[in-house]
Amino acid sequence: MAPLASQDQRQQASGFAPRIALVTVFIMTLSALAVGGIVFSEVHRLLISEQSNALEENARVIGLQLRRSLDSLSTDVRVLAGTPPITGLIRAHHNGGWDQQDGSSDKAWRDRLATIFTITIASHPGYAQARYIGLANGGRELVRVDRIGDQVVRIADDELQRKAHRDYVQQAIRLKPGEVSLSAIDLNQEHGHIAEPHQPMVRAATPIYDGGEVFGVVVVNLDFNSVVAQLRRHLPTPSTRLYLTNELGDYLAHPDPSLAFGFDLGTRHRIQEVVPRLQRMFDGSAAEGQTETWREGEDDLMSFIQVPVDPLHPQRIVGVLLQAPYAEVVRDIAPLQRRLFILSCALILCAALVTILIVHWQIRPLRRLTRVVTRRGDGEADFSVPSWAAREVQVLAQALTDMDQQVRDHTRALEAANRELEAFSYSVSHDLQGPLRAINGFSQALREDNGEQLDEIGRGHLNRIQGATLRMNALVDGLLRLSRLARSDLQISPVDLSALAWDVIYQLREGEPGREVAIYIEPGLQALGDPNALRLLLQNLLGNAWKFTQQQATPQIQFQRIERAGQTLFMVRDNGIGFDMAYVHKLFKPFERLHADTAFQGTGIGLATVWRIVERHGGTIQAEGAPNIGATFYFTLPPPPGMVGPTGP
Repeated sequence: MAPLASQDQRQQASGFAPRIALVTVFIMTLSALAVGGIVFSEVHRLLISEQSNALEENARVIGLQLRRSLDSLSTDVRVLAGTPPITGLIRAHHNGGWDQQDGSSDKAWRDRLATIFTITIASHPGYAQARYIGLANGGRELVRVDRIGDQVVRIADDELQRKAHRDYVQQAIRLKPGEVSLSAIDLNQEHGHIAEPHQPMVRAATPIYDGGEVFGVVVVNLDFNSVVAQLRRHLPTPSTRLYLTNELGDYLAHPDPSLAFGFDLGTRHRIQEVVPRLQRMFDGSAAEGQTETWREGEDDLMSFIQVPVDPLHPQRIVGVLLQAPYAEVVRDIAPLQRRLFILSCALILCAALVTILIVHWQIRPLRRLTRVVTRRGDGEADFSVPSWAAREVQVLAQALTDMDQQVRDHTRALEAANRELEAFSYSVSHDLQGPLRAINGFSQALREDNGEQLDEIGRGHLNRIQGATLRMNALVDGLLRLSRLARSDLQISPVDLSALAWDVIYQLREGEPGREVAIYIEPGLQALGDPNALRLLLQNLLGNAWKFTQQQATPQIQFQRIERAGQTLFMVRDNGIGFDMAYVHKLFKPFERLHADTAFQGTGIGLATVWRIVERHGGTIQAEGAPNIGATFYFTLPPPPGMVGPTGP
């Protein structure tokens, strides 16, 4: 620690002491002793506080460095997922191992992807594996490149493994296109067993879609030891110790390596067992982003912070604990004690002013950053600080600059994606529906003008053409509705579901006026939602019930509210053709139909639309059924204001 005053300041201060001593030697002597003790005690306290703040700031910086490493990993996975071999392999898969668009074979695409993986791993020393995992054949790896020692090696085809059962693959296939999830940080496994020597990994994975279905997953493994080594380079002193934990408190990094990853090896070692005051940081009672800094006994100064590492899974955090030896923190106090005993009388007069000036000067960069952050608008924000600012302030300024640029980049990407989606919707509604109308119109003209010249087979072909165009047009309309549901804002208000249901039933009866169906709709069903979206939901559910009961002698349809397992659910039930529960997982997927078109017409979009509407309203939906017994759909929606009891989990 630097002296509190320069040599000139000490000489000037010393000049005051004799003059003051001449006025009151006795008082000054007694006061000097008292003031010296007080000043020393206060400086001691300030020094500990300053070191505590510095240690806390270092913990935050290490947290930012950790986030930056994992964000860079996520970005690289997105880049790899967008390379040509990824889609080339999909095309080759659908054409017997040959990509007709590019003219390349499946093997050629695999070789190119392996080359890209090799270059990526070679240029990132911390990357341990890069894989393209297909969901077919038990989630078998299609291409894999590993770092083995100092070499980057492509794994032979006969050594590729099946990974569909791993949690990071299951997690990735539930993501939307372009989303990246991070796995839990644990020991690497090969062929179902923990690999030797132990190598901790964090994996970034993103799904690869083929149309509306997931074809595979791109995964990059980051050696967590390399991340820890990089973080240790940012420690303030060589004697400062770094501990990392997962969201449960299990050690991910420890000065004693045998205590890390005990949860994978059969013996758990948790930080809250050693430091009980951290228990609240893991039981949910601490505020998000809260930092804890304290003196542990007589030996150490500690600072702990929790860092969220995966935006898609906020519960996935890494705890960062820094431990600084207390003796090192206070090692400069002894020389100060000798100086302060001599200079206490002089320093007591100027200490307040000097402290205010120094603090004011030191925090000027932070004040400037605060003003920039609070006044940041749509224009460019300047987070630069003077070169003399503290290293932590410069790191913070750089982190704010990077974060600001990332926000702007993400905003531009989102705007571009929305524009592309709007263009796609326009293309579907105009470029596809126009030719369909033309085909149908000319088919009708052919029927009217030349129908008598066609034989029975020709007229049958003409009927199939017109029927196919009508089904295609209905499919396009369904896709457009599904797309609009994902992008449009919901206009939330109280909705009378009973009245909506009767409107739908009246429309169905107008379409088949001679059909007798027993209808029961419970009066007074209320929910909070978008009226147009909920009307579309009931049109699909009640329309399916109407359609699939047409072969029953006494068809029945019910819409009511029930209690099940402490939940209030809405229920639509019919006694129609039903379905086999073995295929229930296909019900809400687009284009999945459990009954033939010849028996029951449809597009395969209706129940996917129902699922999307319920999801947008924050509810859940499930189905039960049995062949020739009927089908029942249960769903939840938010209750209107003032309604007693929940309408969902």
